[in-house]
Amino acid sequence: MIIAPPAGDAFNFITDLKVFPAAFFDFIMAVGLIIVRRRRKRLGLPAPTFKAWDWVLVFNIIKNIYLLVMPWYPPDGGPYSGDVSFWYATYAATGLGILIGCGIYHWLWTVGIPKLRGYEIRQEIIEFEDGAQSQSLIKVPVADLEAWDASHDHAGRRLVSNVQETTFDGKEEETDSNKDQAK
Repeated sequence: MIIAPPAGDAFNFITDLKVFPAAFFDFIMAVGLIIVRRRRKRLGLPAPTFKAWDWVLVFNIIKNIYLLVMPWYPPDGGPYSGDVSFWYATYAATGLGILIGCGIYHWLWTVGIPKLRGYEIRQEIIEFEDGAQSQSLIKVPVADLEAWDASHDHAGRRLVSNVQETTFDGKEEETDSNKDQAK
């Protein structure tokens, strides 16, 4: 990106390039927060201890819509009169291309390749001895999906803790309750 544009425009192009994808992700995050809030309210869950004000979310959504739409309108002097000597919306088109490329990459690794190889990606929540949690994505063969879904909730937490656990790598592990029973 530094070599392709003319030398004087390189800095402007790179700093402009950040705007479009960042506005897209900020927009998606604000809309997602509103969706999560509505789902929590529908389920009767208590409000979180910290939350952004509703008017801040609405302002953020409006700001990001502006940042996503306005780069496509040409400046007063024509298509080559922006802050760079080449087409004014090159950064927006490049940012959109990066987002599309990332979407294709994500689809290939989470849907396309797993479908071809006969597995699905599932999330598993790992709980450590100190109470900390982490998440891991694992490959579950299609033949084992029913067993996986029966023994895990939608978030990936194990539902059944006193059953001999078969990992989906073909190895067997003992759960804590099985170790206690063996003693």
